[in-house]
Amino acid sequence: MFKTIFNPKFIVAMIGCLILISGIAYITTDQDRVSKRFAQQLFDYPIPTQTTLIEEKQYNGHPWGSISSGEWVVVVYQRFSTSLSKEEIISYYKKAGLFEFPKGDVKGVIPQLYFEGDMIRVTEDKGIYYESNDGGKKPLYSYFNDEDNIILKELGNNNEQEYEYVIQLISGFDFFLNIH
Repeated sequence: MFKTIFNPKFIVAMIGCLILISGIAYITTDQDRVSKRFAQQLFDYPIPTQTTLIEEKQYNGHPWGSISSGEWVVVVYQRFSTSLSKEEIISYYKKAGLFEFPKGDVKGVIPQLYFEGDMIRVTEDKGIYYESNDGGKKPLYSYFNDEDNIILKELGNNNEQEYEYVIQLISGFDFFLNIH
């Protein structure tokens, strides 16, 4: 029995099995690591003054919504209560610019911004995301005209004392053999 355990072929085979099992474990958990890294950039973004975080969530899966079925999709949002004007909130998140895609250092993910009165909470078995009342998306740039000024009519009643809003990122990445 000891000859078998100390046999060089047996040791090489065991090391090979350990490497294979470790590789499979890494590949199958990498999507979650990439998803959490993507979500963290929104979670780490500072909260505006006069604003309280109500909820922050990250959901991911394959496939989700209208994004290609060959992608692992990540949805991350934060829901806030604030007394700032809608103009101030829009300007605040405009300063953030684009967020990085889930895999890599390339920025290109446009934040979506939904205000109370024009947001629907959509619940699917994979998780929750937000849309506007008409079922569409509200990317940050939709609040600006061609001259880069905020479209005030888009804001509706802007005199509310305290209201809720949601900032959301949605993106996807190829999940097959996701090795860096």
